[in-house]
Formats: sequence, structure tokens, C-alpha cells
Amino acid sequence: MPKNIYVFLAEGFEETEAVATIDLLRRAGLPTHIVTIDDEPHVTGAHGIAIQADLSIREVYRADVRALVLPGGLPGVTNLDASPRPTRTHPRCSHRRQAPSCHLCCSLYLWSPWAT
Repeated sequence: MPKNIYVFLAEGFEETEAVATIDLLRRAGLPTHIVTIDDEPHVTGAHGIAIQADLSIREVYRADVRALVLPGGLPGVTNLDASPRPTRTHPRCSHRRQAPSCHLCCSLYLWSPWAT
């Protein structure tokens, strides 16, 4: 099974950070999936642009995680923080899995509570 890169989106994400990253990863031929942290398949960014997710967080399997990407944006990061965090508490995407995570802009805030 190929290792996948998962880009987690929450309502209010920064569109440029998400779309540019997804585009570059896919152009490089890396299996990249847009993941919503909610049950809704559409996620709306901070500037009103809606993106359709490929998967919900429940469909991500830790055995095939190559890397996790968390775009910034407000209130996207606040919404990620209020959810079961994909990089910290979600059983399928734990930081203990040793998958690298890419925190863009203010999503670095999500790193601080468990970086020690």
C-alpha cells in the first residue's frame, strides 16, 4: 500500500496555503488527499472558497501515513484546535506514529502543546 500525504482542512483554513501545497504535492506525483475533520465533504476557507475533501478524518489509516499537512488560516487553526487533533489525539494519525507533519503559518500553534 502506498504511503499517503494527508492535508487536513477545517472551516476557515487559508486557501492559498492549502491549494498551493496540494497542487505542488500532486504535480510531484505524491499521493495526496484532502481530509476534512468534520463529516461534511465540503470545507470553506477563510475567504469563502469551498474545497471538496477526498476523505473524512475517519477514513485515514495510520498505517499508510507518509506525512500530515496542516494549513494555517483563521479561524481554521482555531477549529482544528477545537477538534480531535489529527496530529495529537486522533488514533489513526498520532504523532507517535513518527510521520512528519508540516505546519503552515499559524498552524504551528498546534505543535506547541505536544512538542516536548
